[in-house]
Amino acid sequence: MKRYLLGLPLIALGAYGLLTSVNVIGWAVWFGGVVVAHDFILVPLVLAAGVAASRVALPYRLVLAATALAGAVALPFVILT
Repeated sequence: MKRYLLGLPLIALGAYGLLTSVNVIGWAVWFGGVVVAHDFILVPLVLAAGVAASRVALPYRLVLAATALAGAVALPFVILT
């Protein structure tokens, strides 16, 4: 419980910054869009990929997992260049 109390000053700082220097309506719309995209697009895709990967033999599944991990690590660098 004490560790949660250590985070309260950071939460207060974030709330202060959100309320004083950010367009709150725009932020709320963006945040809502992210929640909808996560729940209705990303999660079903990941679950479908998991079901598809579970039907592959174990050695190939390990290769798929390593490839997905490498792709997830490399994607930000590819997008930002």
